[in-house]
Amino acid sequence: MNIMVSGQPLREESGEYNPPWLLKNRHVQSLLASSKLRKPKLVKQAAKLIECQREVILPAGGGVRLHSLVSEHDLPGNLQKHSRPLVILIHGWEGSAESIYLLSAAATLFNAGFDVIRLHLRDHGPSHHLNRELFHAARIDEVVNACQAINVEFPRNRVYLAGFSLGGNFALRVAAHTRSAKLKLDHVVAISPVVNPISTMEALEQGWSAYRRYFIKKWRNSLEKKAEAFPDLVDSAKLLINADLSSLTDDLIKNHTEFDSKESYFKSYALVGDKLATIEVSTDIITSADDPVIPVADFLSIRPSRTVRCRILANGGHCGFIKDGQLNSWIDDELLRLFSSPCRI
Repeated sequence: MNIMVSGQPLREESGEYNPPWLLKNRHVQSLLASSKLRKPKLVKQAAKLIECQREVILPAGGGVRLHSLVSEHDLPGNLQKHSRPLVILIHGWEGSAESIYLLSAAATLFNAGFDVIRLHLRDHGPSHHLNRELFHAARIDEVVNACQAINVEFPRNRVYLAGFSLGGNFALRVAAHTRSAKLKLDHVVAISPVVNPISTMEALEQGWSAYRRYFIKKWRNSLEKKAEAFPDLVDSAKLLINADLSSLTDDLIKNHTEFDSKESYFKSYALVGDKLATIEVSTDIITSADDPVIPVADFLSIRPSRTVRCRILANGGHCGFIKDGQLNSWIDDELLRLFSSPCRI
């Protein structure tokens, strides 16, 4: 496969990630990303990360507060905290800091010496009570503001950002705001990022129903938590009537956003065209040609800056990239490699 984006070739790079044939199926990969089969090993791997973690509420502008889990190393002697690299991780839609794929990456980086902040998007994890208004994907300003707060409260010589799926979309938009927001970011990585929300919605509606049922269940549970925190804001009884993603999205747009249509809402956080042309920080996009949720053709529609490298791997599913029978993640290794390497720019 040869794809040109902003004059640069995007190649299907199957050589660097090549799972055994039993793991080449895209659905197997996608399901294993969050599978509880990985949890027993991960509990041991993440033990130190979890032992050190503490909850931090970050100011995100306009009275908005975002929840995070911060894991920092105790430094011996006179070593300064700013000398230790910091990684900010953002989960996917209806995921959390405890999602298997995110916890796995966080543990790998923490065990390698990085301090780690797992940032929750609004209404994710245990944060439904923190802000009155509902989460929607156009709320980029509060994530940028939270990253600014992290720069202030956790100053480091080296700061990295990585996001998965919708979190990858947010990470790329934060990267595009780096200069205007005066953010300290040395490298950004987006794994299986949402590029064109319309295409993603169509893939979910027309693809394997297991994904659709999964997201509907997670979203409805989340909205019911919001209704418990703000009974006058969300009609939980009405939510039960919405049985599909389209109707839930229509309800969200009509009653809880400033957008007048689904198209204008999706356009607000799509990455198509020159949305990524202002990125100046070194950035990697990693996706797979067999992703059942993010159509690979979407990457034809982006025109990023020269600091952005986009890699389309042959296999990996959606946020999967499981590399062996022990269910280890190639993405964890790749994040560690990228964040330990000299900056490309």
